[in-house]
Amino acid sequence: MNEKDYLIKEDIVDCPIAAKEMLLSHIEADELYGKVNKERKRFEWLKDDGECDHYWNFDKPRDKNDIEYQMKYLADQLEAGKMYRLSDIITDKVKKKVSQ
Repeated sequence: MNEKDYLIKEDIVDCPIAAKEMLLSHIEADELYGKVNKERKRFEWLKDDGECDHYWNFDKPRDKNDIEYQMKYLADQLEAGKMYRLSDIITDKVKKKVSQ
């Protein structure tokens, strides 16, 4: 990611920097996994055992620079209910969900 002309592939999740920083803070708190809970309209941070430790509710964003918008933008690219390693999202290794 340190390359001058770094671009991610079209099929890879595009995670905004602010969202990456938030994910990293949860990794530092030993929450290594996350998933989108579509029914509850939130992103959940998970412990190793898969239990939800914290969550982020999707509220209406004020603008595109708002963390609300950026977290929703990230979540919209992920498959609901699927558990992801936060480190894989941060390092651009997660493929986007297949559109239906």
